[in-house]
Amino acid sequence: ELHGSWRTLSCVDCAGKVASQGVSLSSLPPRCRCGGVLRPDVALFGEIIPPSVMDAACAQARGCDCMLVVGTSSSVYPASALPIAAREAGAFVIEINPRPALPLGLPNLWLGGAAGVILPRLVEALGVGRES
Repeated sequence: ELHGSWRTLSCVDCAGKVASQGVSLSSLPPRCRCGGVLRPDVALFGEIIPPSVMDAACAQARGCDCMLVVGTSSSVYPASALPIAAREAGAFVIEINPRPALPLGLPNLWLGGAAGVILPRLVEALGVGRES
C-alpha cells in the first residue's frame, strides 16, 4: 500500500486514527471526537509518500524474485522507480497493461490486456488456490 489505505482516517489536529467504516459522512468533512478534521490515510495528489514507506517498498522491490506491474502508467516517481530497482536486483518483471508503459527493455514479459482479464487467467494458469 505504497500510497496508503482508505481503511483508516487520521485527525489533522490530534493525529488520532479511526476505522473508515465507523465514520459518518452525513456531514462533511468528517470530524474526530476532538473536533478536528479526519482525512484518509493516503498520499493525495501532490503529497509525498512517507520516507519510511518508500524505504520499505524499495527493500521489498530489491528483495523480490518476480514483480508484477499491473495497470499503471509508470509515469509518477518515486513509484515508477520500483520496477527498475527490482530488475536491477535480478527480479523477473512482468508488466500487465493494455499498452506497454514501462521503459522499453525493462519488463522481462509484457502481457497485453486489462488487469481484470489477465490476472484471473494468470492465477488459473499457476494453479493458485488449487488443492494438491
